[in-house]
Amino acid sequence: MSPRFSLILASAGNPELLESFLTSLVRTLRVPDETEVLIYFDRDAIAYRQLIWPGINLRPLLGEEDAFTASRALRTLAATAQGEYLVHVNDDVVFRTDGWDTSLLGVFAVHGNLCFPIVNSLLPTELNNFPILHRDVWNMIKAESFPYERFYIDTHIHDVYRRLRRLGHDVMIKLPNIIFQHNWVGGVEKHKTCPGAMGRDKVVFDKSAGNREGVARKIAEMIGEL
Repeated sequence: MSPRFSLILASAGNPELLESFLTSLVRTLRVPDETEVLIYFDRDAIAYRQLIWPGINLRPLLGEEDAFTASRALRTLAATAQGEYLVHVNDDVVFRTDGWDTSLLGVFAVHGNLCFPIVNSLLPTELNNFPILHRDVWNMIKAESFPYERFYIDTHIHDVYRRLRRLGHDVMIKLPNIIFQHNWVGGVEKHKTCPGAMGRDKVVFDKSAGNREGVARKIAEMIGEL
């Protein structure tokens, strides 16, 4: 049976972060057999090729390319994932809410598979840091449509739903009681050390506005047909 959720993420292989991430995940899942975790490591992370974790279906993927890009990792992860819902997270997340998996299934059951659940990252931002999408919606957005190096992927997806709201369909569902705590380890320093990537990714984001508008209109059409 295919899993309900595929958690997809790239990791630099920090053992402390991975332990915290996976331990909290296993502890909070209500139905662990219905969730898989796909972690993308760069090709030098040989030690993680056979990574296993008790209590969860974990599938490590090693990149083949010389230079890591977030979009390439995401494209590989999404193509490999088998879940009905794809959850894009980071390895510096700690899951705080017991049974978040069954709660999210309840949200989709009530609001439909085109909705956009927004979990609580405990950061002071309106941005949905961890997009959770039904596979059909993910396939429309497609990782190929945002060739970012490191940044803006969550911003790109969130902007699709902001545009959808302007079209008269507000399907963003805020879930303050489902907490995926984002510890943002090295976040500020990461931005400082990648100023070139940040600037290039901002250009990609600006240029792809028409793409996001097109996806929003497709989702609006699907909502109209329900």
